[in-house]
Amino acid sequence: MNQLATFFGVSSTTINNWFDTGRFLEIKKVNQDFLISDHSIWISPTGEKVPVLDIVERYMQNYANPTATMSDDEYKRIRTEEIIKTITYFESRYGGTFQQVAKQKGDPYSSGDWQWVREGKEWHALLLELGHFG
Repeated sequence: MNQLATFFGVSSTTINNWFDTGRFLEIKKVNQDFLISDHSIWISPTGEKVPVLDIVERYMQNYANPTATMSDDEYKRIRTEEIIKTITYFESRYGGTFQQVAKQKGDPYSSGDWQWVREGKEWHALLLELGHFG
């Protein structure tokens, strides 16, 4: 799932939402995992049907291993910017900080709300990566 999110330049949450809303064709679900094949199709917001393989190939041509020529400091800076963008998105979406939302919605690791479970865990993991929790 994370790899597919990387190819599309979106979060894992967005990929899951696309699965749930039928934006992918020719996929199989095994247990909780989705299997994407070379024949899988993604439906763009405009309705265009694009083979997932084309998205992957385009990514590989444009972005394949950009960190190979990046310094550690540059990589950390870019990664931190991406994390902050995602955290800012969640704060806007839920109307507060993770701590505030968790007080209201409960612990995402034990919630019955599947969307909060998925997004809350991702949000929490990003905060951990930034070192905001011990």
